[in-house]
Amino acid sequence: MGQACARCGGMRRLSFFGAKTRPVTTPRPAALLARRWSGTGCIIGLWPHSHPPRARGFACFASSADGDFSVSAPFSPSGDQPECIERVVASVRGGQRYTLLKGATGTGKTFVMANVIAEVNRPTLVLCPNKTLVSQVARELRTYLPDNAVEMFFSFYDRYRPEAYLEATKTYIAKRASISSEFNALRHRATRALVERKDVCIVASVSCLYGLGMPRAYVESSRLWETGRAFGSAEELRGELRELLFEEAATAEDVGPGDFFLDDSGAGELVLYVHPPSDPERSVLTFLNVGSGLEMRSESIYLYPARHHVCSRERVEEAAKSIERELLQQKAALRGRGDEAAADRLEEIVRGDLQLLRETGHCRGIENYSFHLSGRAAGSQPYTLLDWFDEDLLVVLDESHITIPQISAMYFGDRARKEKLVKHGFRLPSAMENRPLTSEEFWGSVSQTVFLSATPHAREKVWSSNAAREAGRPVEVPEMVIRPTFCLDPVISVHSKKDGVLEDVLRQLASQEERNEKTIILTVSKRDAEEMTTYLQEEGGVRCSYIHSDLNATERAQVLQNLQVGEISAVVGVNLLREGLDLPEVSLVLVLDADVMGFLRSETSLIQAVGRAARHREGRAVFYADQVTEAMATCIEETERRRSIQLEYNRANSLTPRTTRSSSMSSIFEIMGEDIQAEQRRISAFNSNSSRASSDEEIRPHVELKEIAGVLPSAPGVYFIKSADGADRKSALLCLASDLGLESPPTRIEAFDCSHLQGGNNRAACVVFVDGEQQPRMSRTFELPDTGGDDYASMEGAVRQRFSGSAVLPSLIVIDGGVGQLAAALRGLEAAGVANDVQVCALAKRKEEVFVPGRRDPLDVDPDGPAGLLLREVRDAAHAHALRAHRKARSTGYGEPQLPDLPEAKRIDVEG
Repeated sequence: MGQACARCGGMRRLSFFGAKTRPVTTPRPAALLARRWSGTGCIIGLWPHSHPPRARGFACFASSADGDFSVSAPFSPSGDQPECIERVVASVRGGQRYTLLKGATGTGKTFVMANVIAEVNRPTLVLCPNKTLVSQVARELRTYLPDNAVEMFFSFYDRYRPEAYLEATKTYIAKRASISSEFNALRHRATRALVERKDVCIVASVSCLYGLGMPRAYVESSRLWETGRAFGSAEELRGELRELLFEEAATAEDVGPGDFFLDDSGAGELVLYVHPPSDPERSVLTFLNVGSGLEMRSESIYLYPARHHVCSRERVEEAAKSIERELLQQKAALRGRGDEAAADRLEEIVRGDLQLLRETGHCRGIENYSFHLSGRAAGSQPYTLLDWFDEDLLVVLDESHITIPQISAMYFGDRARKEKLVKHGFRLPSAMENRPLTSEEFWGSVSQTVFLSATPHAREKVWSSNAAREAGRPVEVPEMVIRPTFCLDPVISVHSKKDGVLEDVLRQLASQEERNEKTIILTVSKRDAEEMTTYLQEEGGVRCSYIHSDLNATERAQVLQNLQVGEISAVVGVNLLREGLDLPEVSLVLVLDADVMGFLRSETSLIQAVGRAARHREGRAVFYADQVTEAMATCIEETERRRSIQLEYNRANSLTPRTTRSSSMSSIFEIMGEDIQAEQRRISAFNSNSSRASSDEEIRPHVELKEIAGVLPSAPGVYFIKSADGADRKSALLCLASDLGLESPPTRIEAFDCSHLQGGNNRAACVVFVDGEQQPRMSRTFELPDTGGDDYASMEGAVRQRFSGSAVLPSLIVIDGGVGQLAAALRGLEAAGVANDVQVCALAKRKEEVFVPGRRDPLDVDPDGPAGLLLREVRDAAHAHALRAHRKARSTGYGEPQLPDLPEAKRIDVEG
């Protein structure tokens, strides 16, 4: 049955069942194959009709009887929740553009929003400030909306460093990224849900505002393979998969997300292994040889492109010609200003990309050509996740006081970086069109927004108040203060730093351990967090871990999960232990240096930090400070205001506070539950089959490991299994010389590290290795002036002290730190007049990246190889010595260091 579409006059296949429109019955996914266009009463069958993109984007959804949002929970709204739900729903339905919901930590803002989404019944985008909160909010919404599509969308990078050019040092930094197949699968699940369904809620980070690719091209490139489908040959099968940007693997076992493998070894049949990125496991399809072709015998399957940036061959060729024209123009411009090197560089880069584009339809960094591939006009708004939604999208900004500034900042940071790349011939000017949305574009793309925050900025208050007046609605902001558990806000006490912060922290943690309660400790820097963790572990035997931005999203979630299950009793952090984290086990928050002026100790930060203990009935917070700042006073006043309201409510209703049971801080992809278990079973079966060794060569490595297992150390650290003749050290030194570009293996290595707790009591350490072995008697300690926590100034001072007037120079200096610490050490060497006489490198923690002077990107040194292990051992020895010196200084006072000077020795330079 066909009928002209009311919107464009094109023909569609329709199905009518009385007055109610229902989907056409088709193979999976039925929703995509039977879509509804709002207001037309017609359904697309089999293939999506080619509508021109809407003014704001392209999106169409399934129509089904059960396509509405519905909340399922073992409890009903209580306390402030019913009133807040009613008021927010009324604001949205009344057309109010901005609505603010203010809610204290633990009052159930996510549950309220689930009810609002169900009542409003519109596709919803929830924006969170980081991946950890995306994971948590998505998990909670999946619980409350089990029959609806709640998906996650954020950057698919485990680690990411963008392409950049540093004009000051004339250094090009290549893009360095590690893509997580799990995170990428989540992105594909999200876009697939938007294509197939209407009852969709996407929980995303602000990375969703970066260019994503055209939704229309993504949908139109998809393929339906039905049972009985005929293919002319195996090459035709491969061709369709390559058009969908799948890559052919070498074997069936190598097939990962976005890969396929054709096995034609069977008699009379062909087996296809294909793994769509959005699926947890690969699909296995069977094709029979029929005459001169193939016939599909497996269940019908619908395949989406393996990447979001997808174009037809015709579009790619048009884009390639457009890219060539821009290349000619930009080369002429670069040569016109006399920059021949930049012009040649640009041509080499672009010509290589064009060759790959024409051959495969894809190239590395294809996003930089999205302007040409999409056919957009210059300066027009790029396609983002917003374009995959329908026009009645509802946006919720969780922790809006953080999320809104992120939206505003993304565009300017991206443009500043790319302008330098374009200027020096690394990218075409059109690469700047691959960008995140500007703040104006974002707000112009969404019709209604709900702000959620415990500490909203004045901006949100003004916007919501003005929007309420325009809509003729009450201006008063709904606020949630009463918790469903009836817990009060934590009691705040202020402890003087002069009474001994470290000793008091240990006493507090010992008391917490006796009650089996958990603790969060907040420092002012990542270095402080790491050193406080080491101090607590070594001095107090505390089971604790640190958490900060150097850990990736999965590692951070794992630390929090360890806290919940009791493997650790405390977490030390800086700024990631604030907004939104659901940790009911935490009953104590220790805020170090609470009187330090700045963002980390502002009114908002302190209120959010104290809120981490608000879900526990015995919640309390300690501020370590020598004065009560304005921010501290405001935080204490607001907390007392809430406590009085909560206490009065509990008394009036005869309620007793109770600590809620925690929801698990599972790693992000563990949320997929059953899907992941299926993948794990497949991997387990494969490993089981492949582990059946038959030869002595295969068995021997396991025997050797078993033989040395009894002598492996139990304490954590970096270790060598030493050979009797020291060949292991010689090999490591040779590898180190090769990796660092030294003319000969370094005979003498000196490593430097600095230690301070809470910004003072600075100590620096220098340890010496000769022929790869540590020489403890040559170690040295430096007392440094108080730098206020400036690690760079401490490192510069330590290096300057060590080498000023010294005739003993090492072959190599190793600095504990990254590029910043390396630069500080170079300044110290220059001040000592030996900058040109020694080789120096830096080894950064966590990522174990090695940096050398003259380049911003790290060297390609395997951290688990011989050279990497040696550098880590040297670096860790310096770190341990600095901590020991620091503890000794605290116990004996601050006199001159008593350790011996370096012994007299002849000068040892790089040549040995």
